[in-house]
Amino acid sequence: MIYLVDIPTDVLLAYHRVVPTAKPNVLISYARISRETSKTIFDHRDLIGSLVLDSGTYSLNNSREKFNRKLNIAGYSSFLKQLGDRFDFYLNFDEDYSRDGFDINFANQTDLEKAGFKPVPVVHDCYGSEIQLYIDQGYKIIAIGSGELRNERYDELYRIVEKPYSQGVKVHFLGCTEYLKLAYVPVFSADSNTWNQASWRGQLIYWNPSKRGPDKTEKIRFTYGQLNRLMKNHIDSHPQKEEIEGYLNSELNLTIDHLKGSEGYFYRQLANIHFYVQMEQRVAARQIELGFRV
Repeated sequence: MIYLVDIPTDVLLAYHRVVPTAKPNVLISYARISRETSKTIFDHRDLIGSLVLDSGTYSLNNSREKFNRKLNIAGYSSFLKQLGDRFDFYLNFDEDYSRDGFDINFANQTDLEKAGFKPVPVVHDCYGSEIQLYIDQGYKIIAIGSGELRNERYDELYRIVEKPYSQGVKVHFLGCTEYLKLAYVPVFSADSNTWNQASWRGQLIYWNPSKRGPDKTEKIRFTYGQLNRLMKNHIDSHPQKEEIEGYLNSELNLTIDHLKGSEGYFYRQLANIHFYVQMEQRVAARQIELGFRV
């Protein structure tokens, strides 16, 4: 399963109108809980597939200081007490992303469990003893932090994931939705905000059948005003422009101009959500071909 991070309500509703049979999976970050996200949890739960909660520690480690006052394990525990049962699973409060952070992260895991919760533990050192410890302690699902995934090749990730997979433990990838790292690795689920980041940058994420190799993912630019070196792969000069417009029209009833205009960002969000809904199916099909039981 591929989880898309923090889909706004208006985008979710618009996507449902265009593709009413699709139900994207959604990850909500505790760092960004708002009235907007409460609508997803309470009012529009029927429009999405699976719903999971991230503890928000990525924001704690990578965003401005304002998060330091807001994010702590006491607040997270209080939120879980109120709404934890609304999520299919939720992640540990892994506040230290360094490879030396195991002690404090494991202490948080233990404290949440003592309070009656069942957070998914997060691994930040794939080459240490963390994964085996969680296997030995009987966890049925573990998550691997984005820092561990960013620079590894898919064949190395296969070697890492094979250990828990072979012992019946599911693995979730945090912040990673690259096709090769999902389709050729027995990973159970993953999440990413790439769908929205690409939309904001003026890009459509497109599965280009004409591209060589197993990963046919391509980011196509729809906006102007960037430096020339950043304007490669613009839609106006793309060799498959007609095919791309046909895809947009048949799948989403959109044109190229929709993705370019004053509301282009909104329509790119719809298109990029659809890319990952379809990518989830592509990944699942390839994993089945390879004999993975996820």
